[in-house]
Amino acid sequence: MNLLLINYEFPPVGGGAANATWELARALVALGHRPTILTARWGARRAADLPAGVALIEVAARRKRAEACTPIEMATFMVSAGWRIRAIMRREKIDGMLAFFSIPCGPVAWWAARGTGVPYVVSLRGGDVPGTEPSLNRVHRLLSPLRRRVLRSARAVVANSPALQQRAIAADSIPVEVIPNGVDTEFFSPRPSRPAAPPFRWLFVGRLQAQKNLGWLLERLAALREPSSPAWELHVVGDGPLRAEWERLGGSLGISSRVRWHGWQSREKLREFYRCSHALVQPSLYEGMANTVLEAMACGLPVIASDEPATKELIRASGAGACLPLGDPAAAQVILRDAMRGNALDRWGNSGREYVLAQCSWSHSAAEYVRQLEPNSTSWR
Repeated sequence: MNLLLINYEFPPVGGGAANATWELARALVALGHRPTILTARWGARRAADLPAGVALIEVAARRKRAEACTPIEMATFMVSAGWRIRAIMRREKIDGMLAFFSIPCGPVAWWAARGTGVPYVVSLRGGDVPGTEPSLNRVHRLLSPLRRRVLRSARAVVANSPALQQRAIAADSIPVEVIPNGVDTEFFSPRPSRPAAPPFRWLFVGRLQAQKNLGWLLERLAALREPSSPAWELHVVGDGPLRAEWERLGGSLGISSRVRWHGWQSREKLREFYRCSHALVQPSLYEGMANTVLEAMACGLPVIASDEPATKELIRASGAGACLPLGDPAAAQVILRDAMRGNALDRWGNSGREYVLAQCSWSHSAAEYVRQLEPNSTSWR
């Protein structure tokens, strides 16, 4: 099939959904399909940055920063892509579309389907589901008629975790299926031996915005400086609008010397961070299914994550680590201190690696999306 993947973010711009677009495109090629990615223009992307066999179409959008995109900037992508989408569909002979995010990419697919009759699937990612990100509540209320029209016209609506599925059903009263994210277990793989200690090396990976809750983590770690706690350092990979604020917070807490700010890193360098750390720590307020958690698990890296529903489900199912109760700072500090003592790290790391090998294949995810778009699909539509 000739498939069009629509995402306003694509590497080097964006987070988990951008990486998922890259990985799914690569998996679709391996399955014998011809994927084309439609995204917003950003800088000078090179053909070498794309998986072999994948075409890239970029449209103009007024995005100012790599690390964040405002609703108005998203709207510029929606208009620009909508202007060209029907011509792209005919020129590329597209058989099906996969739109990442109900807004802003869903309306682009809906508009294309109205003009061509080609089916589309909407892949929900987290913040595009009402109730997930409180700061977007007003935007969701304003756009609810458009969002619901997009979702109800789709061949299928997909969430990447059961927790996100239930939230989406509650918000829009529509059927939602689950297709989990995958991970490249050949590329993201462990080293034969654990890194030496001390100090204990925590790793945080993600966009530095409110959702990721890094300030909460800095406060919890700052409380672990007493002589009875193991020595530690925190490596932060990522960037975003709150970086300067959180750097200042680290200074006010007296832990600047223990926190290393690395910015965004290449895929290869990120793998080295996973391999050279003792544990990934993810204090997010919400997630769909976090690619960083799956990548860490594939590298045999234990995961200490917040008890938000989606990640909590994954940690419990995989045995890859422990969950931090966001509402109980004292209990969270005990869990962080116990993790640094290292008694369960090998068990958690091995369990996480075994789980992703058995359950989290991008090939499986890609095949499931294709199944939803095939002419004989038994989807609920």
